[in-house]
Amino acid sequence: MAAVDGQPAAVLDVSLDPVHDRNVNQLRTLNRCIFPVRYQDKVYADAMTAGEFSSLAHYTDIVVGGIACRCEKASGGARLYIMTLGVLPAYRGRGVGSQMVRNAIKLAEQDPNFLDVYLHV
Repeated sequence: MAAVDGQPAAVLDVSLDPVHDRNVNQLRTLNRCIFPVRYQDKVYADAMTAGEFSSLAHYTDIVVGGIACRCEKASGGARLYIMTLGVLPAYRGRGVGSQMVRNAIKLAEQDPNFLDVYLHV
């Protein structure tokens, strides 16, 4: 956790909004600000198809982070792939990314079809 004046920064209480056709461009803009690569349209289409697994993190009225997931078919079930996970620099170290990952894992655990959740770093 990031320190402020020698003290740990407080965890932000964010709200998570699923990615859909009306806010997918916010995820696209966020990713352009955070990552040095431009993701193809398929990433954003997959994120919308994943429903609640992909979300934007809002602190007050500001989008401060996003997670883009893809649901994949697997032998005996499904897998959840975390394609992107990012938080704006000013909000890092405040638990935003952890909240998004925990939410995606919780949703996968609630669906008996999901075998695992994974990502590449």
